[in-house]
Amino acid sequence: MLKYFGGYSTHLQCQAKHAIPLPDDLDMSTAAPLLCAGLTVFSPLNKFKQAGVKCGVIGIGGTGHMAIMFASKMGMEVTAFTSSVGREKELHDMGATHIRHSTDLKKLAAEEGQYHLLCNTLCIED
Repeated sequence: MLKYFGGYSTHLQCQAKHAIPLPDDLDMSTAAPLLCAGLTVFSPLNKFKQAGVKCGVIGIGGTGHMAIMFASKMGMEVTAFTSSVGREKELHDMGATHIRHSTDLKKLAAEEGQYHLLCNTLCIED
C-alpha cells in the first residue's frame, strides 16, 4: 500500500508490461526528465505524429525542450515559441526548425492557423 501518491511515492507495484526497464549505465538524474516531462509530452505528440506535421511548442522549459526533441525526431516541423532572446542556436540544436519570439505580437499574429498541433507547456497563474 502506498503512503503517498505521485511525486511523493517511494515505491510502486505494477504489472511488468507497465514498467520501463532503464539501462544500467543510465544516470538516474538523467532519467528523471525523460520519465516526467518526457512522458507528459510524448503521449500527445505520439498520438498525432506524422511526417510533415507543423508543431508549435510554446514555453521552452523542461517540458518544452523535451517536446521539441521528441517532435523533431518524429519528423515534425517544429517551431519553438520563446520569450527569451539569444536562444536560437540552443533551440535549433534541440531540433526546432523555426524560432518565434513571443514578445513580438505583430509577428505572432501572422502565425495564426499555421500549425497542425500546438504543444503549450506554459504555466501561467490566474
